[in-house]
Amino acid sequence: MKHIILYLLFLLIFPVISFSSSLKCVNSEDLNKAFGYRNDNLAFVLYDVENNQVYCYNNKEVEKRYYPASTFKIYNSLIGLENGVIKDENELFYKYDGKDTFLESWKQDTSLALGIKTSNVDAYKYLAKLIGKKRMQEGLNRLNYGNKKIGKYIDSFWLNGPLKISALEQVLLISHLAKRELPFSKRSQDIVNNIILLDKTKNYEHYGKTGWAASYNKPIGLQTGYIKKNGKIYGYSIHLIILSKDKLYMRDELVKKGLKALKIIE
Repeated sequence: MKHIILYLLFLLIFPVISFSSSLKCVNSEDLNKAFGYRNDNLAFVLYDVENNQVYCYNNKEVEKRYYPASTFKIYNSLIGLENGVIKDENELFYKYDGKDTFLESWKQDTSLALGIKTSNVDAYKYLAKLIGKKRMQEGLNRLNYGNKKIGKYIDSFWLNGPLKISALEQVLLISHLAKRELPFSKRSQDIVNNIILLDKTKNYEHYGKTGWAASYNKPIGLQTGYIKKNGKIYGYSIHLIILSKDKLYMRDELVKKGLKALKIIE
């Protein structure tokens, strides 16, 4: 009985995010024209938050779950902040140990702001270890993040599985973050939103994070984010097969192509 009462209190204080089952994909002719009428390699979702409408390209594919790869850095950051593992976006929580790294930009002490910018996998593996399995699992449950599975390894579950999430789930989750509606403090959500800012023009602000699930036989490139324009939020998510790192530019290129097709940006 005691455990049940504590669990109910937990839900009252930290409600779990739920995704509306009433939201259905609209097959967009504009996206069909932009991406081609048949491209099983690509899935794109746009969520018009104000009008509660989801536009999809490749409806079946947007519901398939894949490893989130570095797009999970968004929520790794959020869970770390919320648990007080790191105090803010500028704290140098990761100390470079002098070893060889995948990228030269990872050879430095790193904060959340810098870690997101350089997509420093080593830093975020360390952050996950600081958070630990118990607190990480609690965070995934509160977010209702994909299949919510961590498995054996706390420092790689978003890279090699078992954690998986679909493009449709990603787009709804990032939209909740954009509106500060996740079951986390406003401060933590403000910090994370600030560090994922990609571009700011006179017409809109673009927030987001890329990823590359390279452990698959056919590696999956991902990107999730949102556009803030005239006070409105447009969440998006994309994934496609990208076999080599010299083609990773295609994620952002195709995102912008989709956003332009739906007249979100020019």
